[in-house]
Amino acid sequence: MTTTETKSHSEEQALAQIEGIEELVNAYHNAETEEEREDALQNIYQDPLEVTGKVWENSRDEDGYIKEYTILLCTGGPAVRITGFISNNFHKLKDIKLEHQDWFTPWQPYPINKKQKEILEDYVSFFVVD
Repeated sequence: MTTTETKSHSEEQALAQIEGIEELVNAYHNAETEEEREDALQNIYQDPLEVTGKVWENSRDEDGYIKEYTILLCTGGPAVRITGFISNNFHKLKDIKLEHQDWFTPWQPYPINKKQKEILEDYVSFFVVD
């Protein structure tokens, strides 16, 4: 007997968000004209609902700050966000996570593979990296 795991509604939404982000990033990198590139960039910037960051002085980072970011992709039931940290004077992303949540449940990490992590890092870099 085989068992199949059923994904929750919020897990399905997290996967849909990754797929949508991949399309946005690919459109930017594969743009053939300046106009296509500008349109793709505008679509990326209009995608998230909210981009926030926090900075703490005297932290564990070598330049004396922890920089934490959150990119909210969708809300309600379900909600999806990207979280992580930036180090090295805003040049390196660390601990990137895709998280999902349904009504009345806590945020949970969505498992991502290496390719998905690279896609998310590319996407996040449009918002939080100098």
